[in-house]
Amino acid sequence: MKQKICLLGLLCLFFTAGAQTSYEDQGLQTGATVPDILIKNVRNSAADSLRLSSLGDKLVILDFWATYCIPCVAHLPALFALQKKYPGQVQILLVNSRNTRENTQTVESFLKKREAYYKFVSITSDTTLAKLFPHHTLGHSVWIRNNRVLAITDPQYVTEENIKKFLVSRNVTLPKRVELKYSVLQPLFDQPAIVHDRAIYRTVLTGYLQNFYGNFFGADESGLYTRITLINNRLTSLYRLAYPQFGHFPETRCIVNGQREADDPISSGNWRRHHMYTYESIFPPCGRSGALQLFRQDLKRYFGLHLDSEQRAVACFVIRKGDLKQLNIASAGSKPSTTIFQKSGAPVEFSAKTTGDIARNLESVTKMFFADESGVNAKINLTLPADLSAASMTAAFRRQGLVLTRETRPLYFFVLSGPDKPHSFTHNHHNL
Repeated sequence: MKQKICLLGLLCLFFTAGAQTSYEDQGLQTGATVPDILIKNVRNSAADSLRLSSLGDKLVILDFWATYCIPCVAHLPALFALQKKYPGQVQILLVNSRNTRENTQTVESFLKKREAYYKFVSITSDTTLAKLFPHHTLGHSVWIRNNRVLAITDPQYVTEENIKKFLVSRNVTLPKRVELKYSVLQPLFDQPAIVHDRAIYRTVLTGYLQNFYGNFFGADESGLYTRITLINNRLTSLYRLAYPQFGHFPETRCIVNGQREADDPISSGNWRRHHMYTYESIFPPCGRSGALQLFRQDLKRYFGLHLDSEQRAVACFVIRKGDLKQLNIASAGSKPSTTIFQKSGAPVEFSAKTTGDIARNLESVTKMFFADESGVNAKINLTLPADLSAASMTAAFRRQGLVLTRETRPLYFFVLSGPDKPHSFTHNHHNL
């Protein structure tokens, strides 16, 4: 029976076909010699092509990335700081491969807009390096010196401390990036990429699973649902997916047993192990309401929490209209966009956004509450200082035709209450 998949979310993930194996037996590994191939489509260099041998004794770091990979983009300012500090000893090359399905114009436009803040030698539409160092998730960092592979790591290990180690010695060992190859089009727990005992029941709940991403509701050709797979979700996210009437609540307005749900410090595996869950259920074909009912029963069976919405008076930033002549109204047909999630150190830009959208984006990033009472229906352009402090935002709003004040407002929250959350579990799974 053929399957249709309804995609709920994906983070920096490529689809690949073939057997579900590890990438460890493919491509060049640590210690291997890199062929002195010609690398084309080079940007911000003396020529539009180069060979690794032309970089001499420099420590070369290949940073595979994409414009839609938020962690990749957020890491670029730190990478550029390292490049500026070691210009004669280190060469960082941004590599955007064709596997990302991004065209050259999109990538070059993205980088050009940010040249005032960072400017790398970059490679677009790459096929050569991606074949030598295959991967299907981002980011992916490869360390090379004198055409020899020194390490293949996660981007978090590209630090000044580790760079200094490689500049002094070539016998440095960093944690190897182990990338599992799997297909999100197949039931997750039926694949050998993940180590687990044979499930007795068809519904499985686990803790955080490293290197896996994606949420899916799977339906057959007749529109009947047969599978739910939800990988690495917060507890409140699971409940909001099971109860769509609460799905509009943002993470900032979710409360568990009287407290706002903890935030995820970036790149904190320990936080994820204690706050994230993976759920999968395979069941006979049924309608969407039936599938959600099964999902809800499983949540009640394991967590036993009561859910509701309630109004609470909280301090928040209120957006009102000011001098409307100062508003920068977006041109008709302009595409909505924002740089607020990139954390580049540059001013935050909102393009063709409603004031409601701007309030929601600010609340998501600052974790402070925002309420839009401007009554402005048009889509606007707005620029805010990079620090997003209360004082700087207040001044910036006023200059651009809006007023930002700190006041108390009754806001609605999604509330989970009942037994304390069960302890997290990372390696074992529970059959429900």
